[in-house]
Amino acid sequence: MNLLRNISKWRKRYFRIRFGVLQLVHNPLLNLLFIIPLSVFILILYWKSQVLTAEIPVFFLSLVNFFLELASIFVPLFLIVAIIALIGVLSAIGDEANVEIAFSRDELRNGCPILINKKRIKDTDVILREFYSNIPLRIWNRRTEELSDSLNVHFVEEIEYGGKSDGKRIVIRTAPSRDLPKRDTLYDDEL
Repeated sequence: MNLLRNISKWRKRYFRIRFGVLQLVHNPLLNLLFIIPLSVFILILYWKSQVLTAEIPVFFLSLVNFFLELASIFVPLFLIVAIIALIGVLSAIGDEANVEIAFSRDELRNGCPILINKKRIKDTDVILREFYSNIPLRIWNRRTEELSDSLNVHFVEEIEYGGKSDGKRIVIRTAPSRDLPKRDTLYDDEL
C-alpha cells in the first residue's frame, strides 16, 4: 500500500511540474518569475569574483571556488524547478478543490482528480480542463450538475476521455457562469 501511495505522490509531483510548464506556455507573463533565479545566479557570480580577489590561503580558495561553482549551477536550477512546481500548485489547487466537492467520499476513495491542463480556447470564453482521474467517465457524466455548481460554469460539450487510449484522462470544456433556466416570455394581461 505504501508503494502505491508513493507512486501516487510522484505522479502528482510530475503532473504539477508538467502543469506549471504548460501554464508558462499559456500565460507568458508568468515567465517574469524567472528573474529570481537569474538574479541569484548573478549574485553567486559576483561573490565568486569577490572571493577570487580576496587574500585567502590557496587551499581554502580552491574549496570556496568549488562550492561556489556548484552553487551557481544547482541553486538556480533548484529555484527554477521550485517556481515551476509552485505555479502548477497555485494554478491547480482551486479547480481541484471545486471538483472534489462534486464527488462523494466513496467516489474519491482511489484519489482525487489531478488537474493536468487548463487553457482558454482562443477567441472564445471556453476553458478546456484536463484531469487525471481514477473516477470512471460514467460517474463524471452523472455528476455534471454538481460539477457545474461547484465550478460555477456550464458545459459546452459532453465530458470525454482525453488522449488516444488513456481512460484516466478526463476532458471538460466549460464556459463561465451557470446556464440560466429558459423561461417563457412574460405577457402583461392588464393592458
